[in-house]
Amino acid sequence: MLLKLILIKKLVEAFLLLAVAFLATVGSRHYAQLPLLVDQLTGADRQLLAGLADRAIEAGPSRLELVGAGAGVYALLIVIAAVATWRRAPWGEWLMLVVFLSALPMEFREITKEPSPAHGLILALTLLGLGLLLKEMRPLLRGARR
Repeated sequence: MLLKLILIKKLVEAFLLLAVAFLATVGSRHYAQLPLLVDQLTGADRQLLAGLADRAIEAGPSRLELVGAGAGVYALLIVIAAVATWRRAPWGEWLMLVVFLSALPMEFREITKEPSPAHGLILALTLLGLGLLLKEMRPLLRGARR
């Protein structure tokens, strides 16, 4: 049951990444209009959105395209792995293992760079999910050793 909750968290994460991919792609296509967007958002006191738009301007259109493509591919990988793991497909569990392991370096970097309760919670959930997944995969891992 707990593993399914962590899979739901991963699906939410994937959909947020898909939103980032979409927004980065749109931003790269309409790059010239981003300064106007920053002015409008700053005037409307939308600091979070203005900050994101500022970062997009700094990145440049080609980097935004790369961010969009990377976030989209990673999000789709998470969705495929989460759904397959939910359905108990052995290959899905292996893919989810790759997803968990690939997230760890970034999460360790974030918690050492900017320690915060949110970063700690995200790292803890990833480690918990990894542990639960390995527990579920124990029969597969035993079979792989033989």
